[in-house]
Amino acid sequence: MPEAAPPLVTVVVPGWNIAPYAAEALASLQAQTLDAWRAILIDDGSVDGTGSVFSTFAERDPRFTVVTHPVQRGLGAARNTGLELVDTPYVGFFDADDVMLPRALELLVGSLERSASDVAVGQYSRLRPDDAGGYSPSPVQPWVEASTGAGFTGVTLDQHPDVVGNIVAWSKVSRAELWRELRFPAGLYEDQAVTQQLYVGARAIDTIAEPVVHWRVRAEGTSITQREADPLVLAACLDAMRDGLAVLHREAPAVAAAPPGGPHRGGVRARPPRGPRAPRRPPPTPHASARSFGWTSRGCVRWTSRPPLARRSSSSPPSSPAPDARGLPAQASGRPVAGGAAKPTGVVTSGSVRSSAGGLSARRVRSSGSGSADPVSASSTRLAASCSSASSA
Repeated sequence: MPEAAPPLVTVVVPGWNIAPYAAEALASLQAQTLDAWRAILIDDGSVDGTGSVFSTFAERDPRFTVVTHPVQRGLGAARNTGLELVDTPYVGFFDADDVMLPRALELLVGSLERSASDVAVGQYSRLRPDDAGGYSPSPVQPWVEASTGAGFTGVTLDQHPDVVGNIVAWSKVSRAELWRELRFPAGLYEDQAVTQQLYVGARAIDTIAEPVVHWRVRAEGTSITQREADPLVLAACLDAMRDGLAVLHREAPAVAAAPPGGPHRGGVRARPPRGPRAPRRPPPTPHASARSFGWTSRGCVRWTSRPPLARRSSSSPPSSPAPDARGLPAQASGRPVAGGAAKPTGVVTSGSVRSSAGGLSARRVRSSGSGSADPVSASSTRLAASCSSASSA
């Protein structure tokens, strides 16, 4: 392999038990049209062949460095381990079960090199199982398209507040200096509040109006975002959304209040006058056996309910529901539920580092008393979509 140019960007790639997908992910990194990158591969205590796949790529390509956690410490801790080893002007993240599109780093890093902005944000789409036994990309989801718009250079958060709907860590590249004190918290959905901190700390933002990553929906359903019917996972989703909202309400209140997709005025989004608020309807009281949960495109979860079926005699004809104002049969109604680092130690050998079992001291980006952020604000409309994207088209 010819000697590569000095790297411009470090890509932090955590993985835990993703051996079936890791080779495709790392091959997509090698296929980048921008060669000036290095990657930190963090095996977070995998018990399958993930570490072996990582080591094989590191042996063949010196741009890969492997770090091994003896036991699983979580996605946030794994990313923090990689951040401690960044020595390039830019940093990006990539999950080892996804696919990076060939021009991703060229578009993101190239934009920052030209504009001198702090963060470049790209689109992403889901990679779903298909009938042929493989995976096919889905269309970009509406809130992801809104987050980049038509593609902007050097805008501020006030000028393009819809960017806050793009909360995943791996669809963007940022200047490494923004991460001097910023670290991922422990727990699930660890990137939501950190991404909002990244946005509010950026002097200028670039957006790329095309996908840079295909985000895999695993056929076996083992990723976190495919388990949001689990109450604990759903609670973590809502907590992370509140943390992200708290950052915006504290650091960028005008952005938190800006309506999604609203008009701009002089480059800054204008908030329309607010009329009187309609009274809240009481929640339905469905029959215990008639409750069901479903996903919406604008929120984490919807509670739909149907009353118990009325008994009728075999001689009585079936009744049709009364039409509504549009002349259509009345439907069962649903009500949205408002969601109310120490450095790793070790020795680099053949592109590998084995870290100690000690934990990293990560600064948790969380509200310290600002828990009263309105969960039904305009920003929550953007952020909540991230919790439902695993099951949206």
